[in-house]
Amino acid sequence: MSSDIKEKAVDGYIEEHKAIETLVDLTGKRITTENMEECARRGIVPAYMQFMPKNKDLYNGTSFHLVYDDAIEYGNLANLTTRDPGGLEGEEWAVLPFPLPSDGLVKANNGWVYRVFVSRNDGRLEPVTEQHYVRVYADQEVRQAAKNVKRYLSKGDVRRINHGCCQTWEDPGDYDMDLKTVWIIGPFADCESAVTVKTKSPERPLDPRERTSLYLIIAALANKAGYPLVDNPNRAEAMLKDDLAAIGICDDLNGKGTAKKFFVEAAEAAKNARTRANEK
Repeated sequence: MSSDIKEKAVDGYIEEHKAIETLVDLTGKRITTENMEECARRGIVPAYMQFMPKNKDLYNGTSFHLVYDDAIEYGNLANLTTRDPGGLEGEEWAVLPFPLPSDGLVKANNGWVYRVFVSRNDGRLEPVTEQHYVRVYADQEVRQAAKNVKRYLSKGDVRRINHGCCQTWEDPGDYDMDLKTVWIIGPFADCESAVTVKTKSPERPLDPRERTSLYLIIAALANKAGYPLVDNPNRAEAMLKDDLAAIGICDDLNGKGTAKKFFVEAAEAAKNARTRANEK
């Protein structure tokens, strides 16, 4: 992956080189880009494709182009353009579950079916190819998939994990105005052997952008309270427990290291946010 791509993952996701570094640390295995792609295609570690075309002159959009009509012939697009009805573009579709089916057909949790395309600057639509995206990952899913990856690299054992960190959007539905949270279902959702990691409640996924915001809130409040997130996250966790005990909450902070994990993630999110702010 070229250096100009490494720093451009959408908020809430990490680049492939960073995901590989994390897995190498956790598994003790040598992991190549080819190994990572194979694991991603098999669902051993959830991966996502982020819209990032190599040819910026031909494609200057910021997201994939979703079309409602699932009867469209994916490979026969001579007359299909972005001006046709039923097309969608927006930041909610900058990142989609990987791999994309060969027919470009995906389904949302509300039952809507879409075909995924990329739109050219001249208004034409094209099927998605590897020239249009880079693979990105959710850090917590990478960490939770480490045992899967190690098992696959050691024994060839395939255990799939469902995508749990998809981008979301709000939709009012057809018959009422109550907003519903919608996301694209991952390609392994119908696989009986696939598992779902515990990254959020099953009723509503936590959008990676929301997760980043949550970590930044934690970082700001911890800084105000004087918790040493960066220098001593163990001490920060102990201080939190003391503060909770002071208001009569002694037993509900489940598991040793639970708060430490969030503090470490919050410190990393704050560091990345400062880096992005300095680059502007």
